[in-house]
Amino acid sequence: MREFQRKKKVRNILYSWVTVVVLALVAALLAKAVWSLYGKERQSAQAAAEAKSELGQLQTQQAELSEDYASLSTSEGVERDIRENFNMAKNGEQLVIVVGDATATPSTPSPEPGFFGRIWQAIVSAF
Repeated sequence: MREFQRKKKVRNILYSWVTVVVLALVAALLAKAVWSLYGKERQSAQAAAEAKSELGQLQTQQAELSEDYASLSTSEGVERDIRENFNMAKNGEQLVIVVGDATATPSTPSPEPGFFGRIWQAIVSAF
């Protein structure tokens, strides 16, 4: 009989409102911690994706720079770079710069200023 009374006492303690409230609080705290970890995992996954993208861009840039370096290590590459950047020519060569088509019509002319525009121009020209 005493054993039965002990079991009943333990069961009353376990099923009491105090125990249920304490367990609910513990579950809420654990859920909050899990949610926080989930958010951190999403941020780290996003940062990893951005880092991979940046790595790809940097590798492409490195390949381009390596090609430029390889071309500049030859005399032809240096000559080509100087000709492109400084518009230079060798002795005996002539440099031709094409400005534009002389027969091309200009874009739409600016309209005449209105009443307030003429007043503003008069004020600006007075100073």
